[in-house]
Amino acid sequence: AFRRLEARDTRFFFNGADFYARGINRHEDHPDDGPVFRRAVMDADMALITELGANFSRPGHYPNDVRVLRAFEERGILLAEEIPVYQWSQGQMANPDMIDRAQRALEAMILRDYNRPAIVMWSVANEIHSWATTAPTFVQALYDTAKALDPARPVMVAAVSAPGMSEMDESSGIVDVVGINEYQGWYVETTADVAGWIGILRELYPDRTVFISEYGAGALLGRHQSEPPGEEPVNDHSYSEEYQAWFHDQHITQFRSLDYVRGFMPWVFADFRMQWTPNTGQPHPVERMNLKGLVSDDRQRKLAFDTIQQAFADIAAGE
Repeated sequence: AFRRLEARDTRFFFNGADFYARGINRHEDHPDDGPVFRRAVMDADMALITELGANFSRPGHYPNDVRVLRAFEERGILLAEEIPVYQWSQGQMANPDMIDRAQRALEAMILRDYNRPAIVMWSVANEIHSWATTAPTFVQALYDTAKALDPARPVMVAAVSAPGMSEMDESSGIVDVVGINEYQGWYVETTADVAGWIGILRELYPDRTVFISEYGAGALLGRHQSEPPGEEPVNDHSYSEEYQAWFHDQHITQFRSLDYVRGFMPWVFADFRMQWTPNTGQPHPVERMNLKGLVSDDRQRKLAFDTIQQAFADIAAGE
C-alpha cells in the first residue's frame, strides 16, 4: 500500500488519518562497529525501537545506509531523512559554494531515496542560525529544490531553540513542518519553562505543523540518586537515571498539554561518541560521549526508556 503523510491545517495526516509522531532520533553508531552497518546490530536496535512504541524516526543528521531505511520499513516506522546541514551560521548560509553543496546533497538524497516508502518528509537543516538575515533565502532555496524534485512530500527544518535568538526566527516557517529542538532544563532555564517557551515559538509559525524534533537529558547507565529528582543547575547535572526519567516526564506532560504540538522525539536512542566533551557536568561522566540515550551505547536500557515506552503506549491507546 502507498503511504502518504500530509502536513496541513497545522496537523499531520497519514493516509488521511490524524497522525501523532511518537518519535525517536537515532545515530548510525555502535561501540563495536561505529557507523558501519551490521544486520545483527540493526535487528537488535529495531527490536528495542519497536518495543519502545515509536512510529516515527529521524535517523541522524545525514542520509543513512539504505539498509537502515529498509529495516525501518520492515517495522512500519515512518522517517524524516535529513541532509548534513548542521548549525550553519550567517556567513555559511551566504556562501555560494556552501549553498551549492547543500542543494547537491539534497538532490542526491532525494534521487536515491525518492521511492523508499518509509520516508514521508525531507529535512533540509538542523539548528541553523534561523534568526540570521541570510537564513530565509537559504531555506527558501533548499525548500524550492526539494519541491522541484518531490512536490508531494512535506519539507521540514529542525529549528534550534535558543532563547534570546530564536524569537527572531524568520526562516523556519518557510517550510511545511517546523521541528523544534528544545533543551529547557538541560542547557538553558528549567523544565518548568517548556510549555511557555514552545508557545513563544509557536507564534512565529501559527499556520505550520509543529512537533518536537529533539529534547533530552543525559544519564550514565547505573548512576542513581536516592533523593527524589528535581530541577538541577544546567552546568552541573547529576547524570542520574532518575533525573533523566523525571526530565522526560516533565517535558512530555507539557507537550501533551499543547494540542498544536503533533508529536515529539527524544534525543537520542543510544549513547554515542562525539568530538567534544559537554560542559553540563562537573566533570562530565565520560569524555567525548553524549549520554542522552534512552539506552547505553551497548544497548542496556535506562529508566527513561520505560518512561518513554509508557508515554507512547498511553498516546497510542488514546488515538
